[in-house]
Amino acid sequence: MKRIRIQLLAGCALAAGLAASAAQAEVTTAASIGVFSDYRLRGVSLSDKKPVLQGSLEAGVPLSDSVSVFAGVWASSLDKDAGFGASETDWYAGAKGTVGKIGWSAKYLRLVYYDAKGLDFDQYAAEVTFPVGPLGGALGVVHDEYTPGHSTYVYGTASYAFPDTPFAVKGTLGYEDGTGYNDKINWGLGASYTYQKITVGLEYQDTNRTVPGSTGKNLAGSTAVFSVTSAF
Repeated sequence: MKRIRIQLLAGCALAAGLAASAAQAEVTTAASIGVFSDYRLRGVSLSDKKPVLQGSLEAGVPLSDSVSVFAGVWASSLDKDAGFGASETDWYAGAKGTVGKIGWSAKYLRLVYYDAKGLDFDQYAAEVTFPVGPLGGALGVVHDEYTPGHSTYVYGTASYAFPDTPFAVKGTLGYEDGTGYNDKINWGLGASYTYQKITVGLEYQDTNRTVPGSTGKNLAGSTAVFSVTSAF
C-alpha cells in the first residue's frame, strides 16, 4: 500500500508538470480511488483472485473546443502469488476529442510491474465512443509490445443508464491474440449504483481459457467482481 501511495504522489508531480507547461491554458484534473474484490485484466486475474486497491491521477489541457491532450498515472496493488509482483503502475499520455456525437481517444502507456523481472512493456490504445439509440457504445483496440513478443486486443462495450435513477448496466466482449494468449475471448455483464461521487458495482466476468493460479484455481474462470470506487 505504501508503494501505491508513492506512485500516486508521483502522478501528482506528473500532473503538476503538465499544468506548468500549459501556462495560461485551462488545466483539468481528475482522480479516482477504489477497492475491487479481484483485479481482472481482459478476464484474467492479476491478483490471484484477491482484493486490490486501485487509484489514478490525470491532468488535461484543451487545445480547442473539441480536442485536448492529457497525461496521468494509474496504479494497483497486486499479489505476488499471481506472478506479476506486488504492484502495477501505468504511466500514460495521449489525446482525445469529439466529432459531433462521436468521441475518440488515443494514448501510449508504459506498464511497470514492481518486484517482477522482465514484465514491463509498452502499450498503445485507441477507442471510439458513440450513441446507439438509448445505449452508449464503444469500440477499441489495444496493442502490447513485450520483450520479446506482442499481442493485440480488440473489444466492444454497450452501456445503458436508466433515466432519472442512479442505476446503470454495461456489457463487454473482447478478443485477444498474440504472445500471451491465442484466441482468448472474454465477456462480462455488470451493474452499478452511483450516489454522489461513490459508485458501487458488481460485474460477472468469464473467458474461454484456463490459467492456473498459485493454488491451481483458474485465474480466467467465471467470477463476480465487486467494487466500490470514488471519482473526484
